[in-house]
Amino acid sequence: MTYRDLYDFVQTQDIHIKRTALRDRITAAYGPLKVMQTGIDTNVSRGYYLSPKNTEHPFVKMCGSCVILIARDQNRCWQRFVEFKELMHIFDDPSEASDTGEVFDRLLAEFSGAATLERSPQMTSEIKAFWMALSLCCPEEKRAEFQNQRLAGTTDDYSIALALRVPQQYVPNLFGPNYQPILAFLRK
Repeated sequence: MTYRDLYDFVQTQDIHIKRTALRDRITAAYGPLKVMQTGIDTNVSRGYYLSPKNTEHPFVKMCGSCVILIARDQNRCWQRFVEFKELMHIFDDPSEASDTGEVFDRLLAEFSGAATLERSPQMTSEIKAFWMALSLCCPEEKRAEFQNQRLAGTTDDYSIALALRVPQQYVPNLFGPNYQPILAFLRK
């Protein structure tokens, strides 16, 4: 299964894409995975993906599979979006993995703006995962309806966020000029 397959599956779903629906599709193709809530400082990270290759990590040892850790101190919309985004790391190339403390620290530095001008493969992975997750939160037919309603002034970003159950701050990205080109690139 590819991201494109998952995107096509979402197009057949209701407006609220269920986490379990995505998890079940990914599990069927890639094997077991475990999603766990834990005490993560949301000022640093809202969640992260642990590859099953990370055999030294205690959660991977305990579960024997890939693990997605999500900060428990965030609302359901954030938890859902973070889970979708972290699930997208299943599709990462091995060179994009943040599988050592040193690589993870460099990635955090890039997020804070303290990195070099050149984007690391890990940062590229994070950007791709964000857009992939966002596209999976809203079937295209519904996105087009929302776009028309938004232009007509009959809905707002908060109402769309509630309907999709996503963080409100990400809603404008669904309607920006780069959304369709990014989606076309990801679906190749």
